[in-house]
Amino acid sequence: MEKNTNSDYESIIRGGSKVAKGKAIFNEDICKGCELCTTVCPVNIVAMQKDKINVKGYHPSGLTDEEKCVGCTNCALICPDCVITVERY
Repeated sequence: MEKNTNSDYESIIRGGSKVAKGKAIFNEDICKGCELCTTVCPVNIVAMQKDKINVKGYHPSGLTDEEKCVGCTNCALICPDCVITVERY
């Protein structure tokens, strides 16, 4: 089974001509770098920030392209430490 591409997912969630949008906000200081959130993003924009280290000594996760976030909340739901909140608009 092939993985959906960004454009495939955007066409699935399209309501008329409007594409779902959102903003995932990461509390980097409490992220323990488990990478679970990186596995569930349908548009593949959640990644580990290898250039940062948080106060716990881990590489935190974050968004690579905030404009592509569709606000699905998958990342927030899978996070065991409640690092991520999602605003939808």
